[in-house]
Amino acid sequence: MQATYKCQAQWRYFNLDKDLTASVIAYNKGFCHLGNSKVATSAIVITSEGDTIRVLEFCAKSKFRRVDKVSVTKSTTPAINDRAALNLEFDCKVTKTYCAHLEKIK
Repeated sequence: MQATYKCQAQWRYFNLDKDLTASVIAYNKGFCHLGNSKVATSAIVITSEGDTIRVLEFCAKSKFRRVDKVSVTKSTTPAINDRAALNLEFDCKVTKTYCAHLEKIK
């Protein structure tokens, strides 16, 4: 677990310039409680352009499964410098990170 937190320090945060379409390859639900107790939901997705990125979202209400198609849109709630749900397989491999909203494409 300690190695994962070291990897998290290497994540690079970017602003989302345009909406993206992506496929979920991993999803870890965070939680949001009243007060200061919150952990961002963390999704690893492959965009339609072929980039593998991490998407962090606070107080996400949806759940996603592997291969779900999603739209990735700008979020008004930044998740930078807060805790994120961990995904041990990808925390060290994927460093490109966005704070955004995910919605399933039907």
